[in-house]
Amino acid sequence: MGTKLVNPKKKLLELGVQIHVAKIRNDPSKIKWDFIFEGNKITASIKDENFRNFIRNGAPCFCGDVLEVDLQINQTWDVTCNNYVNKSYQILSVLRLLKASCTH
Repeated sequence: MGTKLVNPKKKLLELGVQIHVAKIRNDPSKIKWDFIFEGNKITASIKDENFRNFIRNGAPCFCGDVLEVDLQINQTWDVTCNNYVNKSYQILSVLRLLKASCTH
């Protein structure tokens, strides 16, 4: 995990994090789901083929479940803000699926 400077205008962050499933989309060619990450709703593609097969084979995963993942954040330099801004997200690997507890 860490930061990789692709060029002065593009940076990749790789973080081990927990994200909450907000919306599941099953498209066999490209799985993109909505998640809650640090209080923000994000859309991320899932690159982990083992996890994609796990879901395709009928494994239950629902909104509210938590995934422990290696998350890649693609950032670009924003001149007006004088800072890097998150542009896209990819889940490189899913380490664990934690079922949501129904406490509300």
